Amino acid sequence: MDDLGEYVRYNERDKLEVGEIQMDNTRIETNRLILRRFEENDMEAIYLLFSNEEVNTFLPMYPLKDMDETKVFFEKKLKDKKWGCSA
Repeated sequence: MDDLGEYVRYNERDKLEVGEIQMDNTRIETNRLILRRFEENDMEAIYLLFSNEEVNTFLPMYPLKDMDETKVFFEKKLKDKKWGCSA
């Protein structure tokens, strides 16, 4: 994992230690989780996640209303981002 910069590891008491990982084209996969950048073919999943009013109760600009709004959100907040998204 040296090519990831700092990394995620478990210390002596099994507490997770997280360092900075730049997510250029990195894909981290375990049996239960996949971490990767959002892609254009994720549009439906992005809409389902960010359109749910209950899930997004405390987020300032949500919920997304339709797929057109989802595409704009993807272009501005998710596409080609290395560090995730921000509101």
